[in-house]
Amino acid sequence: MERLLRIVFTSFVLLLGRICVPTLERGNEDGLPVVVVQPIHVRQFAKAQGILAKTDKLDARVIAEFGAIMKPPIRQIQTKKIQYFKDLLARRRQLMEARTQELNRLDKADKAIQ
Repeated sequence: MERLLRIVFTSFVLLLGRICVPTLERGNEDGLPVVVVQPIHVRQFAKAQGILAKTDKLDARVIAEFGAIMKPPIRQIQTKKIQYFKDLLARRRQLMEARTQELNRLDKADKAIQ
């Protein structure tokens, strides 16, 4: 039998910031297969089975069935160094966009404000 299969929703990582990343890293370090899926895929899978209610028990069953039937691919989690550089690049992009917005506002501002 395969080792424990963990399904982690990407939106949890996004919505809660980096709170789920240590769990992903720990599972990866322990050699456990880690599967990351979109929550909408699991929800659509549940709806296709006629399951509209949402309880913890039902969610656990649906997630287990989704993993068993759909067999989403197991992914290798990025190293901390790669993730660090990706985070730096994302932050640089955000700062550049904010700078561009401010320069555009400055161009349109009254002379008294400039």
